[in-house]
Amino acid sequence: PPHAIPGGFDLPNGWRITPAGEKLADIGDLVLKLVTAPDGKAVIAVNSGYLPHGLTVLDPATGKVVQRITLKSTWLGLAWSPDGRTLYVSGGNAAGTKTTPTAAPIYAFAYRAGRLSDAPVAQFGRALAQGFIYQGQPSGFRDGAPRGEPSAHLPLSAFISFLQTHDQVGNRAFGERIHGLGDPALLRAAYACVLLSPHTPMLFMGEEFAAATPFPFFCDFGPELAEAVSRGRREEFGRFAAFADESARARIPDPNALSTFLASKLRWEERDAPPHNAWLAETRRLLASRRRVLAPLLSGEPSAGRFQCDGETLRVEWMLGNAKGRGPRKHLNLLAHFGAQSIAGVAPPPGDVVHSAGTEPDGAAFLRLLRGAVHLTLEEAA
Repeated sequence: PPHAIPGGFDLPNGWRITPAGEKLADIGDLVLKLVTAPDGKAVIAVNSGYLPHGLTVLDPATGKVVQRITLKSTWLGLAWSPDGRTLYVSGGNAAGTKTTPTAAPIYAFAYRAGRLSDAPVAQFGRALAQGFIYQGQPSGFRDGAPRGEPSAHLPLSAFISFLQTHDQVGNRAFGERIHGLGDPALLRAAYACVLLSPHTPMLFMGEEFAAATPFPFFCDFGPELAEAVSRGRREEFGRFAAFADESARARIPDPNALSTFLASKLRWEERDAPPHNAWLAETRRLLASRRRVLAPLLSGEPSAGRFQCDGETLRVEWMLGNAKGRGPRKHLNLLAHFGAQSIAGVAPPPGDVVHSAGTEPDGAAFLRLLRGAVHLTLEEAA
């Protein structure tokens, strides 16, 4: 073993090493790369040894570890977005073997003042490009336990994508739909991204016209089980601050009440009244574009795409068409802006415009992106 000497170590082969700096906290094994945050408030190390892979975040002012993030697999890749607010991490060959390598997942974390956290726009980009958000990174909903498996090696036709399902809506206390909760401009952008992606899109009943009716959890059990379900559902919500008070929990609809079931039924007349008729018209336009432009290119089992975030601006690129050389191959390029403010001087993706909303010309070669802007192009592959 190495023999300690003042200021360093003598190695068995006769070499002598002297550390150039001071020893800091234990940052894990096999540190393949270190990067400093653009604001200088953190140093991030990627660990890829025998111990659990992941990231270690250090405070350079104190030399102490302030955060550890376990990932399924990592390797050399650490890169900052141009604005320094997103850190991208290579997942290595997490989905393959030495003899059968596959596309690596790309993890993305938001960075703020020395800490890493989930980056919502980057998560959306990963889902669009690779099918799933969680591909082995820790989940805050599971006490930090890793969730999911790498999916970048799967064809995009394997995925059904959506913004809401009966499960997500029904598990809310009052069954509110996403249109009653989200910003309309950002929702329109998200729907354009999903409906014009190579995935198979799914719309929950009434979602196509932004139905205002809730979809609370309802059931029809016998007396004993019915009472237990009603009590258990209200107790379950007691762990949330909004329902800590018993009177607040009492307002949660009884799953066994007939009124709860009737409240979930669609009011079809909404389709002809504003704003629902406008939502329905937009859904039809997007699906018509999908059928006309994308559908002929989806028979070739398109593989995972690539995504990049610059703050709240997202770019995704997919390769469509037949990978075996039969028929045309084209790049589908998505540019979307989810920021609070409009931004100018944005280079549009190359190709013929398939869909553009919330964009304005900014000089001869650039675009101005309003809040919720989406710009989609189709480009001939080289």
